[in-house]
Order: sequence, then C-alpha cells, then structure tokens
Amino acid sequence: MARTGKPGRPPGPEPIPQTVAKALFEHLAHGRTLREFASQRGNPSARTILDWRAADEAFAAAYQHARDVGFDTLADEALQIADEDPQEGVAFDGAFVARQRLRVETRLRLLAVWCPRNYGNRTQLHHEGSVSVQVVTGVPQVETDQPAAPPAELPAIAPVLQINTGFSVRRAEG
Repeated sequence: MARTGKPGRPPGPEPIPQTVAKALFEHLAHGRTLREFASQRGNPSARTILDWRAADEAFAAAYQHARDVGFDTLADEALQIADEDPQEGVAFDGAFVARQRLRVETRLRLLAVWCPRNYGNRTQLHHEGSVSVQVVTGVPQVETDQPAAPPAELPAIAPVLQINTGFSVRRAEG
C-alpha cells in the first residue's frame, strides 16, 4: 500500500516488518495459503503482501522459496493421507476412502498447477536431427524469371506427401 499525504514520510510502499515476513514464510513453508495467513488477526492483507513481493526482489525470492518448501510439504501430506489408516472408531468404508481420495487428489491437482515443473503431468517430446518434407504434385517444375500465370484449369492429380522416412500419404480426390 502506498503512503501518501503523511508529512515527514516519503511516498512508497510500507516497510516490511521482519517479524511478519518471518511468520509469513514459516506459514507458507508449512503448505498453508497466503489467504489463510492474511485472514489471521494482526496480519497484513494479502494485497499488501503481494505489493511487498512486487516491490522487493529479496522478499520475492524468500517468498518463492517458502512456497517451494510448502509445495514439498503438501506432497508429503498427500502421501501421508494415502498411507493413513482410519482412526479407532472410524469405519473403513466407502465414505472414508472417498474422503481420503478427495484430500489426496486436491493436493496433487493444486501442486500440478502451482508447481508444474515438479508436480505437473509431463509430456515431453525430444527430437534430434531433421525432417525433410517434399510435396510431389505431378506438375513439372519450370524455372523462369517471370511469375507463372495461373493455369486455366488445374490437372486432376492426386498430390503425394513424401517424408524422408519413406512413408507417404496420398490424398484421395473426390
């Protein structure tokens, strides 16, 4: 939040209290959300924290590090939930299994969105070398300095696409 109109203070973002920053980073590192932190009494709003992050590179780096640690914590929680047996007195029924599945899947889906490089579904295609494509139309090539006039009527031929792998595809005319 920018300060304006207060005598003796230059305009600009509010200074970041180190005790608040430390508490925020610890909260995020435990896999909790910024919204949850900001809703606690005495803490700054989420907007103020995001303004601090935008204005201060060191704060932004520490914030991101705390979020990364929090993502790992959420992944650990998902594994712990999946391995968890029902507490004494709780029936191991379809409702328990469905609740546990929902808790695990929610964490994993959020992780896939928040940190796709570590927790996203990866589909990676790696290609080395080259591919050449040659379109064969059956029409002879004529080299000339003048642009060719469009033909009055196109010949009825089936173009062939040839790729250097020897594979060819013929387009059916119809």
